[in-house]
Amino acid sequence: MITVTPLDTNDATPALGGTVDDSTAAISVTVDGQTAAATNNGDGTWSLADDILTTLWEMPPTTLQ
Repeated sequence: MITVTPLDTNDATPALGGTVDDSTAAISVTVDGQTAAATNNGDGTWSLADDILTTLWEMPPTTLQ
């Protein structure tokens, strides 16, 4: 199972992350039609670095859940 950590931000290209129950799983993140390979940190977490996805929105701060 993979989860996404909720995020309150006004950054249109934020770093993303969460948890994963398989330390060797390949993880792809799709947001607003864009897909990027995330890093499985091997410790039960995954991450996608800041500025990997292009601008996601142009609006006031938003909560990702």
